[in-house]
Amino acid sequence: MSTVKYENVYLQEYADGISLYKGLKGYFEFYNTRQLHQSLDYGKAYDNYYKKKAVA
Repeated sequence: MSTVKYENVYLQEYADGISLYKGLKGYFEFYNTRQLHQSLDYGKAYDNYYKKKAVA
């Protein structure tokens, strides 16, 4: 979870819990659906998860 802290929480100045929630929601959406991950052969976490789930 240190990625979340360094790439979002420490860079933003959230005023309250609601803005924190909205900011993290947006970050996780980006991280899981648009960010390419080296450990997934430069694929997206969302695609990898649903590809495995469809096979099972």
